[in-house]
Amino acid sequence: MKDESKSCGFNDLHWMPAAWDPVLGMWDWGTARVIGTVPVEEDGSAHFKVPADQTVYFQALDENFLELRRMRSNVTFVAGEHRTCIGCHESKPISPPALVSMPLAMRRAPSTPEPPPWGDRIVPDYEEHIQPIFERHCVRCHGEQDPDGGLELTSRRVDGYFQSYRTLFGLSAGDRTPFAKNYWSIWFPGEPPLDDAAHAQARAFLENALTNQNPDQLVAIANYQGGSEVTQPSEFGSGRSRLVLTLLNDPLHRKEARLPRDEWVSLMTGIDLNAQYWGTFVEKDGHYASRKSGRQIVPPRRVRVVFPDPWQRPPAGHWIWKDGHTVALKP
Repeated sequence: MKDESKSCGFNDLHWMPAAWDPVLGMWDWGTARVIGTVPVEEDGSAHFKVPADQTVYFQALDENFLELRRMRSNVTFVAGEHRTCIGCHESKPISPPALVSMPLAMRRAPSTPEPPPWGDRIVPDYEEHIQPIFERHCVRCHGEQDPDGGLELTSRRVDGYFQSYRTLFGLSAGDRTPFAKNYWSIWFPGEPPLDDAAHAQARAFLENALTNQNPDQLVAIANYQGGSEVTQPSEFGSGRSRLVLTLLNDPLHRKEARLPRDEWVSLMTGIDLNAQYWGTFVEKDGHYASRKSGRQIVPPRRVRVVFPDPWQRPPAGHWIWKDGHTVALKP
């Protein structure tokens, strides 16, 4: 590929190559970076800074960094704005009760979010940020040869994915990766598309994965194609995932696979970002081509995005795409 730059607006980048047909590893309409975590006081109060002019949402975590509940909408703050939970989370006809005392968090300066181990400038990538954790702590028992419980957590690549990721969703090394119809050809150019029977089987598997109904699935994710109903605490995410509950509650795993804090936070955060696989966006040129239009079907071009510092106002300018790999906001 030529080493050249081109102007690339955000609308030239897509997260998902397919919106209505689920794709293994792309379990959301759009991907997200993590700004960081902040402490919650004993009385349940929190006081923290939020980046200005950027869309954010919140997750409530327990003492083990497991997700308790996820905000399923978002909010944007302007510079200097202050907000409290009262206003959204209250009964509209009734005034909030008078405070007996000042919440503990309001007696101190606001916390600055602690970024995840990979920082607050990139989208986490399964191969780069999660697989190394399995390599250090899991593959000695869950390797390629005769893995314990039949669960292989290696980086062996099968159909474009590390086998460990396929295992998290209940796929053994001998299982064909489920793809939506025609998307087998996108991942593997030159291959014939799935026939109707294989497509129906693949679609059923992917839809069950979205709703956590596959019997061997080890992580619980939110259904991005679902409705707007209010979800229940720990309905999905790390707090509902079999992998996490095993690591927490099984005596053998607590002894043999005890993770350092930064690796534990990385694993929990990766799951609570809906267990995405890629830390890249998709550059849209080409990947929508179809045989019906007479154009060649080509694999999606993946583009890594480096976000600006969340605590600085983005400079006026445009996105630059360089040598097919990195996108950065340039003044």
